[in-house]
Amino acid sequence: MSKGISETAFASQVEDLLKLFGWRWCHFRPALTGAGWRTAMTGNKGMLDYICARPPRLIFAELKDEVKDMTDDQKAWFDVLMDCQRTLVGQPLTVDGKTRQATLDMTCAIPVLLTPEVYLWRPSQFDEVKRILE
Repeated sequence: MSKGISETAFASQVEDLLKLFGWRWCHFRPALTGAGWRTAMTGNKGMLDYICARPPRLIFAELKDEVKDMTDDQKAWFDVLMDCQRTLVGQPLTVDGKTRQATLDMTCAIPVLLTPEVYLWRPSQFDEVKRILE
């Protein structure tokens, strides 16, 4: 377990796991500027710390120490990403000019959108993080 370590040290451990288990990932790090700490980006503030992909999986993860909470902007991203999680639902298909309801026993290909996994991870959850990334 990694209880009691800083968020920065925990991030280093998570990055080691991502590399070890073959994930493609990115982390937007803030930099100190004359105006204070800034993260170069456009769009809505608060994007979660890590975007990780290893087909067929896509993970968005926010890392925090044991006591810090997400900011309101991070919570807004977390919530919208959680809302993107879906259950597979058969959509009507048009095959040979006829529209019909897709079923799981159909032999034609059915395009499926990837459902993201969304996590808030803390150092005390290191073993669970490892299990998820394996």
